[in-house]
Amino acid sequence: MGWYFVPNFSDFPNAHLNISIQATGYALERNVFRLYHPKTFNPNNSTTWALSEPFMVIRSWEENMIKKAASNQKKADNKQLAIGVGVGVGVAWFVAWFVAWFVAWFVAFLLA
Repeated sequence: MGWYFVPNFSDFPNAHLNISIQATGYALERNVFRLYHPKTFNPNNSTTWALSEPFMVIRSWEENMIKKAASNQKKADNKQLAIGVGVGVGVAWFVAWFVAWFVAWFVAFLLA
């Protein structure tokens, strides 16, 4: 199983690039095709070959799986952030209460 890549004239104006190739070994990485005809190819002459735009080949179920994993990670991060903020606010209130209690106790001790 693979994906077919057929260059069109606007992307690859070289008239000798009348080919259709099957991409079978490409995955999530960024891929680029260099297309040329063996009889006219000259590596020093860019008019004899053409590069495609970088692309990614991915199956729809793989894309859905990646999106779900990213969504789950975002939910977990938000939950962890909420717990951290809650604990921080709780500790701040406890410290404020403790300082107020200590000051009140100390003032009462000095006045007694």
